[in-house]
Amino acid sequence: MKGTIIKNLKLTKVIDGDTIKLMLDEKEESIRFACLDTEESHVYKSGTKENSNLRIAQEDWSPYFIKYGRSRLYHVQLMEAESRA
Repeated sequence: MKGTIIKNLKLTKVIDGDTIKLMLDEKEESIRFACLDTEESHVYKSGTKENSNLRIAQEDWSPYFIKYGRSRLYHVQLMEAESRA
């Protein structure tokens, strides 16, 4: 899996299916999952290392959302996941 991995982050709040808040360097930061537009009522949680965007698309929680551009690293995998879902 490619991408940035930051260990020991503390999740402080789940905003919705594609946005979370976490503590980074003693400051609360918002994270928006790129290329997804999920339903607002369900959020997937897992203790495993995985690409959350891909998992959400695989499980049909969201289509692969490209309104603001394609994923640079996972375009093919997200297209396949959406097609299979």
